[in-house]
Amino acid sequence: MPIYRKNRHHRGGVLFGCLVALGVVVLLLVIGGVIIAMNWRSWGAAVMEQGMTQIIDSADLSQADADAMKGEVSELMQDF
Repeated sequence: MPIYRKNRHHRGGVLFGCLVALGVVVLLLVIGGVIIAMNWRSWGAAVMEQGMTQIIDSADLSQADADAMKGEVSELMQDF
């Protein structure tokens, strides 16, 4: 078999390899999108709860008021 035919077949192998790599990337993006779509609310609620807790802690409130507000924020975020 001549060398030029072997090289031409190798180019097809490179194309096939690139298509496989592209398929893997697309598959990973779809899986990542599904994971994000399933968890964005809980992640967002956790971030908002943490931020609100820091704001309440930095405010000049009595401990009872701060605890009551943290309880309300926690309940709201669980409902979200």
